[in-house]
Amino acid sequence: MENRNLEKALDIVSKLITGEELTERGDNSSLYQEYNNNAEIYDIVHVSLKKLNLSIYEYNNGLYVSAGENNRVFGYTNEELRKELGIKVNKDLYMAYFVIYNIITEFYTASSNTTYVEFVKVEDSVSAIIDKKLGMIIDDIEENSFKQIALSWDELPVITVEDTADVRAARNSKTGFVKMVLNFCVSQGLLMEAQSRYYPTDRFKALIENYFDEYNTTVHFISEEELKRDHSKMPHGGFVIRTGETGEEGNKHVIEYSLKLDSNPEFTASVLIAYARAAYRLNQ
Repeated sequence: MENRNLEKALDIVSKLITGEELTERGDNSSLYQEYNNNAEIYDIVHVSLKKLNLSIYEYNNGLYVSAGENNRVFGYTNEELRKELGIKVNKDLYMAYFVIYNIITEFYTASSNTTYVEFVKVEDSVSAIIDKKLGMIIDDIEENSFKQIALSWDELPVITVEDTADVRAARNSKTGFVKMVLNFCVSQGLLMEAQSRYYPTDRFKALIENYFDEYNTTVHFISEEELKRDHSKMPHGGFVIRTGETGEEGNKHVIEYSLKLDSNPEFTASVLIAYARAAYRLNQ
C-alpha cells in the first residue's frame, strides 16, 4: 500500500464524514477523480467506511455517506433527533418519521429511480398525509402503534390563527408540524427550499435510490403443486382508521375497519358481482 494512496483515501473519508461535498465538479473534484481512477484508494475508502458502520452511495457524479443501523457515533439517537427537531416526546418523533415517509412517497410513488414530482409544498404534504392515512392498510402488529400516530395527527388543527399569514414551523398544527420536519430535512442537506417549494437534493436521491442496493435477495423456486396448495388464495388483510368532527363543539369521532380475507381476488370479484346484480335490479 502506497502512503500517498492511504493519505488520499483518508482525505476522502474525512471530507465525507464532515459533510463536505465531494463531486466531479466541486471544490474536491480532484479527490473524486482519485476515488474513481485509483483502485487502491477506492478499496481503502470502502473498507474504512465499512469499519465505521457507514454506507457510501454514488449519485450524479457525487459521493454521499449515511450512518448504518445503530451507529452511535455518526447516527442519531431518539433523544438527539428530538433535540434537532425541537420536540420533547417520542410520540411526536414517531409522527415526524411518518411525515418523512410521506414526503419520500410524494417524490417516489413506485420503485422506479426517477422522482415523480419536481418539488413539494407544505400544504400539499399535509393533504397527501391525510389522504394516505385514510387508506392506510397495516397488519396486526403495526395496528396499535399506527393508531397512536393517527390519533396524534388528528388532534392537530390543519392551521392556527398565527399561521394564516405565514407558515411557521411549530408542533401545534398539521401545517406547522410538516414545516418543522421539512426544515429538518433542509438542515440535513436532503431538501433545498426556494420560494416555499422543497426540492430533493442529490444527497436525498442518492440515499433513497440506493438504500436497498446492498441487501441480499434470495429467490426460492417452488413446484406448481406447492404454488396451488399454499399460495393460490392470495390472502389479504389490514386496518383502516377514519376520523372526523361534528357539531360546533368539535366532537371527535373515530371509525375503525378491519379486513381479513382468505382470497383477495375472490372477495373483490364477489363485491363486483354484487354491485352488478344491484345495478341490474335497480334498472328493472
